[in-house]
Amino acid sequence: GYRVLGVELSPLAVESFFAEHQLQAEVHASPLGRHHVAGNLELICGDVFALDKKALADYEPPPLDDAIVFSQYAAAHRLVAHGARTTFWHAAPLGDVALVRSALASRPADGIDADGIDAAEITNAAWHAARAGRLSTLELLVDAGADLTAVLWMDQTILDAGVVGGADTVVRFLRGRGARSNTT
Repeated sequence: GYRVLGVELSPLAVESFFAEHQLQAEVHASPLGRHHVAGNLELICGDVFALDKKALADYEPPPLDDAIVFSQYAAAHRLVAHGARTTFWHAAPLGDVALVRSALASRPADGIDADGIDAAEITNAAWHAARAGRLSTLELLVDAGADLTAVLWMDQTILDAGVVGGADTVVRFLRGRGARSNTT
């Protein structure tokens, strides 16, 4: 399994988590806070924004993935500011138009480049951009061929992700492009 890292400000919440799951944690201190470790699980009682690239290097999936998947975009931007590596699918919900445009422009004629940016990856990035309300990157991805009928995460299409994200401009754009919902 993967090593899992969590960060919580409240000592009571950390203690309650381990008690609720009947886990015995080893505890040590570092400049990041008090580390509670049980097997592959580590909870740091401290400030998530104090984490740096070195502290995050050994964890999979990377914390940036989790921040985006769980719609914690402010935390995701903070992780990037502290050195987290941004990939193509991260760039779309973070609104990094330059990275999305550059990655799309570098695709060869067969549609796949060394970073694996193919139609499925474009559609995945579009889903995340819609959920994050990032119209600027979403427009690029739809123009690049994102599949507006694909059912992705949580049985949602890109339109469903936009509805959940609550960005009316994204929803209007997608409906104008013929996107359909899987939930209605």
